[in-house]
Amino acid sequence: MPESPSPSLPATDPTSAAGRAPAPTSEAPQGFSRTGLTLLAALGALLAGLLHLPPGRLFASEDWTRFHVFNREYLYSALRAGRLPLWNPHVALGRPFLADAETGFFYPPHLLYLALAPKWGAAVMLLLHAGLLCVGMALLARALGIGRNVAAAVALTFVACGAVSAPLASGQVLWFQGIAYLPLVLRLAMRLQDQPSLRRLTGLALLLALQLLGTHPQLFWMQAVGVVLFLGARGWPQLRGWPQSLQLWATPLLAWLAAQAWAVLLAAAQYLPFLELATQGNRQARSLELAGAWPLSSQGLASLLFPVPVDNWSDHLFSGSAVVALGVGGMLVRRDRNARALTALALFATVLALGTATPLFAAAFHLLPGLSFFRVHGRFGLWTVVALLLLAGLLLDQAQAARRGRILVLALSCLAALVALIHPTARQVMNPTARVAPPLALGLLCFLWLDRQALRTSVRTTLAIALVGLTLFELGLGTHVSYGTLVTQREYPAERPVAEILARQGLLQEGQSPPRVSLPFPFARENAGMRYGWSTFSGYVGLWLDRTWSYVHQAAGLQVPTTAVAFPAANVYRSPFPLPDTSLVLGLDPKTLRLAQAATVAPRAQVVGAARVVSGGFAQALQAVLRGPALRQVALVEEDVPSLPVDPVPGFQGSARVLRFAPEAITVQVEATHPALLILGEAYYPGWTAQVGERELACLPANAWMRAVPIPAGKHEIIFRYHSTWLVPGALLSILSLALALLVLRRCA
Repeated sequence: MPESPSPSLPATDPTSAAGRAPAPTSEAPQGFSRTGLTLLAALGALLAGLLHLPPGRLFASEDWTRFHVFNREYLYSALRAGRLPLWNPHVALGRPFLADAETGFFYPPHLLYLALAPKWGAAVMLLLHAGLLCVGMALLARALGIGRNVAAAVALTFVACGAVSAPLASGQVLWFQGIAYLPLVLRLAMRLQDQPSLRRLTGLALLLALQLLGTHPQLFWMQAVGVVLFLGARGWPQLRGWPQSLQLWATPLLAWLAAQAWAVLLAAAQYLPFLELATQGNRQARSLELAGAWPLSSQGLASLLFPVPVDNWSDHLFSGSAVVALGVGGMLVRRDRNARALTALALFATVLALGTATPLFAAAFHLLPGLSFFRVHGRFGLWTVVALLLLAGLLLDQAQAARRGRILVLALSCLAALVALIHPTARQVMNPTARVAPPLALGLLCFLWLDRQALRTSVRTTLAIALVGLTLFELGLGTHVSYGTLVTQREYPAERPVAEILARQGLLQEGQSPPRVSLPFPFARENAGMRYGWSTFSGYVGLWLDRTWSYVHQAAGLQVPTTAVAFPAANVYRSPFPLPDTSLVLGLDPKTLRLAQAATVAPRAQVVGAARVVSGGFAQALQAVLRGPALRQVALVEEDVPSLPVDPVPGFQGSARVLRFAPEAITVQVEATHPALLILGEAYYPGWTAQVGERELACLPANAWMRAVPIPAGKHEIIFRYHSTWLVPGALLSILSLALALLVLRRCA
């Protein structure tokens, strides 16, 4: 079959002498009208709303209820109060807030949350991004040469497929927002490959930056790898005219990488602070164990053919049995460059998604830039679904497929039915008829559709309706299985009682240090203090500070986890007050399941008269802390404090009291008979300074995880302040990059 040029822009022939694209022909398919795109966006939003907004679905999902809802409440309530929430003192002994990319602070559409409650804002975000996803997929399908009707069907199928629904069933709203941009990004990358220009590169960089601000960096990296592979396979040069062909092949790839780099610069306001957080985080150590955790399982592979209840949301890939049969058929039948690129993408993504189940992953770990930093392998299954869906569209759009192609699709459908019949997981959730009938029926419908020119118009219309209806039914069933597996309804019974107890004790008053509590999940959510006002050593976050992560586990006598790194190990809560140095006032007794009040509470701020330097940095300091030194008299520091002795001075006395507490500014009244070290029971992090008289000093790490500052003798008020080190430089870099992009667009108009 001859190669088909891109319909939106003519394909550049890498073997042509001049390297110029041929003029578009009158036969090249045209795109959708504005009315058609608006209708598609509305249909995509409606479909997503029906699938994900009913009670017990998105807003009962794990990550939404445990993580995202608290981020939204904390961020936008602070903004409404006129405060920029740079720091979060309620989670994990304190950590940066805006520096975390998962807050999505700089993503422009999130401004809707200023006017809407988190639930309503998330619903609007879902509908808007579902519309964008549907339109982008339809335009991508058209750019690959797929007709309007089939392109629309491909787009709607993608909106409802498991690779899109499962992240929402898990509450991964930012991951879904990133997916919404993916088809449009791939389409613009194709246009840049077919007709490179500075204007197109700039437009792509702006779109990528918008996506990066609204999604998880893992998806952005995974997308970059997939697009490089797709463009590379699509433009692979022929042997004839090799040097020039190689140059023409490499130029679009370099342009794509340039657009990626420009996008990162445009998003620097978010990602320079995030990079600092990553350097202080608990995922610094690159290991095959972490990178290879949770690959695509055998059940995940089976989910391509039928809905499978699996625990990991990235293993839900169901997009309809017809999509797999047609997609694999397209791999074997189609011979144009678009099909070749999609085939390479599907195979590469599947192999990488399998992780350490194949020896290729270890090689990719060492050779593929960035893979060792991200645990995304199972999530590469998204690219498998995208490629299969578009290959299915290419084959389905043929007016009259070759007989061998039709027979192949029917045979693949029968094979899918057989796998569904005998697969042990499918046998647990569906009866034999429910497992076998859909793939067989869809296989027969596809077989007839691929020879539709021989059929009357009324029969073709009936076939189309049956194909769409049965596929949507399958996808609806797949979404139901995803939610049934991933969503667990919980009550969190300790949250309100704890808030009421702390309020009665006068510990939740504004301006006071948030009281620390020890409440295991699911009695309370790890981040619930962001809503109720308390603090905790626990937390559910993408990046912990390495200091607090290691301290929480080693102080509890546990090995530091290296793969499950979002929330602490359950064994931490083996007593109501497992970490006494964290100033816990209330805890849940694991034996009686009753709340217990602490008999003694470690001071939130203290003054010590001696400081002992521990060589070897944080790791050695933590070991010294765990050996049980007298931390009330001697602080363990990681650099010399010249004003302090190594041993306590006889007759030394000192006191400290927190006068005013705000997340980014803490005022402490101190009094000491000799020069001393003021230690605050809050997490150390670069950017914290202390105003000591007329001087502003950078805080020091003390006792492994706390922040401290040397003070002179006498009575003083010390003010701790947090300034994000890289926020202003990042914002300036973003502004300059945006100004350059706007200038280029204006000059190239």
